[in-house]
Amino acid sequence: MVAGRAGRAELPGEVIVQTFHEDAPAIHFATNHDYDGFAAWEMPSRKKTHLPPYSRMISAVSQCSETEMLRSPLLKQKRKAPRSSALIR
Repeated sequence: MVAGRAGRAELPGEVIVQTFHEDAPAIHFATNHDYDGFAAWEMPSRKKTHLPPYSRMISAVSQCSETEMLRSPLLKQKRKAPRSSALIR
């Protein structure tokens, strides 16, 4: 969810969130402007699964009509990456 700067200075703002999971903790924390509560809830999970800010993440997107022409160089880069658990399809 990205709200940007809904409302400016004294002007009120409104953010509409569309979700299938209205009871999700992240939605609850966001609607209550509870950053500290969200961080306390989210950070242990991120640490356990090695997600940022406990690791670095990149996205590499490549396209080619010859799949194997891309696969070999990408796998080579994956092996060079520290503690890589990236999935290359």
